[in-house]
Amino acid sequence: MRAFLHRSPMNAPLALKGNTVIKGYVRNSRERPILGSPSKVVIEWEPHPEAAMVWGTKEQAERACRNFASLDFSVDGCHYKNFRVEQISVAQFVVAFDCVTLAPVQL
Repeated sequence: MRAFLHRSPMNAPLALKGNTVIKGYVRNSRERPILGSPSKVVIEWEPHPEAAMVWGTKEQAERACRNFASLDFSVDGCHYKNFRVEQISVAQFVVAFDCVTLAPVQL
């Protein structure tokens, strides 16, 4: 399965030096079937937890982390890793991750 991460279009571009680590949050994810090819997973991300996708239980968010971690996310000069759950309020969980730049990039 191919994976693509996209920064939310609502945010201004980020210019990052190589080996910079920024924290992001999953805003949306969806699988797009491609006829005759493996499916493509598209994940949009946000730098702020209040705009992130919310899971109702920690277990659901942990399952999403395992699914995301099983995909290879090396996109636009960044490597996306360390998917983890953060609780933002009672019964509200988000998925955070680290974006490590491999070289200078603009997101």
